[in-house]
Amino acid sequence: MITSFAYLTLAGLTALTRRAGLITRLPFQPGCFNTLRDNPGVKQTSPGELPRTDKWELGNGGTLYAPEHPLHLHVPGFWDEVRIGGHTFAKLLCVSFVLEQDGALIELDPYLSYWYWYPDHIEARYYLVRREGIGYKQQAGVRVFMDERRYIADDGSLHCEISFDLLKQHPTHLHVVAWGVDSELSSPDGLPPASAERESISSAPLPKLALTPHLESLQSGALSLPADSAPHNLAALHWYVALDADNPVVLHVQAGPRTGE
Repeated sequence: MITSFAYLTLAGLTALTRRAGLITRLPFQPGCFNTLRDNPGVKQTSPGELPRTDKWELGNGGTLYAPEHPLHLHVPGFWDEVRIGGHTFAKLLCVSFVLEQDGALIELDPYLSYWYWYPDHIEARYYLVRREGIGYKQQAGVRVFMDERRYIADDGSLHCEISFDLLKQHPTHLHVVAWGVDSELSSPDGLPPASAERESISSAPLPKLALTPHLESLQSGALSLPADSAPHNLAALHWYVALDADNPVVLHVQAGPRTGE
């Protein structure tokens, strides 16, 4: 009886955490359930078939993105470690989304819908949600899908392209912030950023904009941070995107490790 009770409790806890997004948002962690395999709407692939739903390694131009135990695959960008020229870098790039509603800034979570790996790039689709707790019922979609194309260019630079797929009654505007720690960021093409900033932080945060000074600074409508004499190790690019199904936009971010002041 004790064994059965323990099993049922564990099964219930697993189901709860999967519904809350604590497991399914980490798609390929060893020992965890795979969101993509649990999703009947996603075509499953076998070894040797493309695209793959169980791989994430990318390499080109002397850069290797192959974290052994990735924790942030569900975050757009390259937040897990990257090997460049024999050195390891982490937290070089993530992309955050902020909704402005009734004078308040609300950071949205990208909820992973699918993940397709190809030898030269990754395609991922997310549904942006407002999260008020860890429970499945404590999140609400804002009727915006976000598509990401993640790749490494021939020169070894990291690239992330973002576009939006809109449902009816979607928000009209969205703040998008690409940011990283000790990184250099640029936008080689696509919609140009509205502002760029570099700020100082004492420690590397998780990929949550709310843990940086950037979120509060958006109250002014753009990144605007006070200058100081400390090293500016937190870089950011900001877009204020008009969401229009008839005029789609693509945001393109290029990232690499910071080489100096």
